[in-house]
Amino acid sequence: MRQNFLRICVLVLILASANNSMAARPGSCANVPVTVFFVTSLTSAINNDIGQVYDNGVDGVAAQIWYCGSGDATMGLPDSGKKIKRKVSLKFPAVIPGSDTIDQPAPAFAGGAAFLTPIWMNIRNITGFGFIPQNQQNQQTVYYTRMILQFDAPDNANYRLVFDPDQASTCPAGPDEYCNLNFGGPDPLYRNQPDQTAWVKVTHFPAPNPGSPWALNNADKWKVEGNLTSFTNPTDPTIEWSTLLRSGIHVGQYSMPFEILITAKAKLVQ
Repeated sequence: MRQNFLRICVLVLILASANNSMAARPGSCANVPVTVFFVTSLTSAINNDIGQVYDNGVDGVAAQIWYCGSGDATMGLPDSGKKIKRKVSLKFPAVIPGSDTIDQPAPAFAGGAAFLTPIWMNIRNITGFGFIPQNQQNQQTVYYTRMILQFDAPDNANYRLVFDPDQASTCPAGPDEYCNLNFGGPDPLYRNQPDQTAWVKVTHFPAPNPGSPWALNNADKWKVEGNLTSFTNPTDPTIEWSTLLRSGIHVGQYSMPFEILITAKAKLVQ
């Protein structure tokens, strides 16, 4: 199962790289290594394993923004034949009533204890390239996008947790906010039943002095939040909808709040 997981991760990274080559921005450009940190709160369902960032190139972590093409932020914790040093903590609540009758019942770990697992995560176009005006790139901006998180569970099966509302969904953005309306999730028939999955909210904090060299206090940062209530069911403000898929099979929807802080380890060069 681990080998299958790694093959999928490698395939996705190859596809992302190919997409980058086709959609590369003009002029000098470099993909950007990043650090990733899951903020722990009383309600967070996705958390760090230890109180340290996941740092690209450290302990097997591969974390970067594909800045020369798709703009996606990805993080992988590959095995590569060695003992995995970093994992992510996931805690699934009980399945949202009525959502586990689409295909198959909820897995046994739903409603149980948190577990540690390697993951592969993709946040779609975190840079906002193509849908945020160029004159907003160096200003703090709020926008909404999609996210997929892939992992191995205690039952030794491979799963995808998707935050991927469909193209027809109402964009929740307010004034001076934007939505990534590019459609292209892998499971259009399954991810939004019986209720729309929630958008992922991104707040971009640009480097304070974009004309100066990169430094830790002069780095672009992104806050990624998964605590949005599904706007198609506003009667319950405590639910943040996501869909869980096992080998493409719908196994229920879950409320999985999270907050991620992503920090660029290099200057964003267009």
